[in-house]
Amino acid sequence: MTRISFILFAAVVSIFSFQNCSGFKASSLDASSNSGSSVNLPGQVANGDTQPLPATSGAPKVHQIRNGVEIANYDTLGAAFQRTHAFRTYEAGDVYELDAAPYVGDQQQAWIGPLPKDDADYNAGDAQWVAPKDLIIRGRTQNGYRPVIKLDSTGASYNTYSQSILYIDKSINVTIENIDFDGGGPTVPGPGKAGIYINGAQGFTLRNSRVMNFTQANGVFSTGNNSGLIMFENVETGFNGGDSGPEHNYYMGESLTDPNHTILWRGCYSHDVYYGHTLKSRAQNNIVEATHLKGKKVSGQDQGEAYLADFPNGGNVTFRNNILEKDYSGDNSNGIFFAYAMEGQHYPNASSVTIVHNTFVAHSESFDSLGHLLSPMNFYYPPVLPTDPAFPIKAVVQANSFAGFSVDPGYTGEMQRYRGDDAKVYPLSNFDVNLVSAAKDVSPNSSLGQLQHSGVVGSSLRATSVYGGID
Repeated sequence: MTRISFILFAAVVSIFSFQNCSGFKASSLDASSNSGSSVNLPGQVANGDTQPLPATSGAPKVHQIRNGVEIANYDTLGAAFQRTHAFRTYEAGDVYELDAAPYVGDQQQAWIGPLPKDDADYNAGDAQWVAPKDLIIRGRTQNGYRPVIKLDSTGASYNTYSQSILYIDKSINVTIENIDFDGGGPTVPGPGKAGIYINGAQGFTLRNSRVMNFTQANGVFSTGNNSGLIMFENVETGFNGGDSGPEHNYYMGESLTDPNHTILWRGCYSHDVYYGHTLKSRAQNNIVEATHLKGKKVSGQDQGEAYLADFPNGGNVTFRNNILEKDYSGDNSNGIFFAYAMEGQHYPNASSVTIVHNTFVAHSESFDSLGHLLSPMNFYYPPVLPTDPAFPIKAVVQANSFAGFSVDPGYTGEMQRYRGDDAKVYPLSNFDVNLVSAAKDVSPNSSLGQLQHSGVVGSSLRATSVYGGID
């Protein structure tokens, strides 16, 4: 967070400071979670884990496959994907498969970017070097385990510019799938900027993976040099983030070259970030669907997230069929679930916001020791309601469900009371531990057949059009 961003954040808190300040109010459905003080296991939720576990033993081996035939293998990721003193070994469409094992240390960190064909190519300069295209890098599942790329005390490597353990440089449609990325927790120095650093990608997909335990760093970070579609599908992020930026589970930049740059989250689970946001994006276009964003319940001197979803630059945002949970996140945090254009509308001629069929769950009425109350949404700064004639863009906010929010007259701002059109307000007791509602009220604004969140990560088609984010 820049100094300006923090000032805006503090100002928003001050807007809500004239509320009932009688202190913390606990709601009836407990959502306590691990504070992140040690390495955290994946998928710690009631309905079990749907992905293989990260390997704890085994020998690293990278298999390079072309047209169904293994043409080479490597003992380290650094050898398979070298940044310097290497010639190009890849061709478009190559597949790299990783055996299920821990890939630990600076020799196991991959850089994926353009390389020369030979000495003559090198001497001619990098302008003509071929960028990796349509590569697939996937983990093999063996005996219920899959590969984990893990940071240790050696930190991020020279191979990855000391920024991350996976560096996606100039490339075209690279796909990473079925791999864990583990920062090692608070006892391991941070990797630099992020667990995964994306810089110059023309399209990128991370699928069926986890990004966990990167302390004082972002889980995933992208620069302004990307274009096309960046997609996260069935990805779990947790226990990343820090207070020096701050850092977040996801921090995605706007594209400096592509006005249609799009970030898509589908079937993801982002939770337990420290200080930052579970999801933050400045991109021009953002789609979040069938995704679960969950804050953490703090204790002692611990601190939780600020926002769950933050789109500070505005732009086009489609936010549908998601689950959002916040709890008592502590002092210097924030009670806003969804924040839009809090730093101004950067794309005034191509912007809209759609928030439909989501479930907002407040496990505590207040988020700090002063008793400031949680608020589902905030648009712009100073806040502007979508119902206001002065609201500058098209907005659709409908068929969302809400539970656990105070009906206390301590709400002084209209924004805190805003629920959009065709909304349902339920008691917390209406939801089971998986946040499925006992009420089956059907919305006239149908979501039938759309994707909804399913399990820890993943998505499934909705069978009904009940209010909120899940059947």
